[in-house]
Amino acid sequence: MGCGDSINELKLHPTDNSLLLSASKDNSLRLWNLKTQRCVVIFGGLEGHRDEVLSCDFDLQAHFILSCGMDHSVKIWSLETDDVKKTIELSYNYQNEKTISNSKPTFSYIQY
Repeated sequence: MGCGDSINELKLHPTDNSLLLSASKDNSLRLWNLKTQRCVVIFGGLEGHRDEVLSCDFDLQAHFILSCGMDHSVKIWSLETDDVKKTIELSYNYQNEKTISNSKPTFSYIQY
């Protein structure tokens, strides 16, 4: 699973270098686990950006993600919800098995 368009910015998590955040021209942000090479969370949808995401960053404690886009908006995304925390935790246990029936990770979460 990749981004739907070009990537405008990448940021490493301030306390966990296994997590990488991408801001994309496909109007979304994605949080990646570099150890398992999988997308963990997609930030977008109804409450997301209406145009390409230009920039993103984590707050110093890594509780939130901030993003801005061509839609002239700034968004604040929580990393502290139970679903996001659990999804990040599960992403470390993902086994990259080449099976047709299990082509998508079961831990991926889309935050709207």
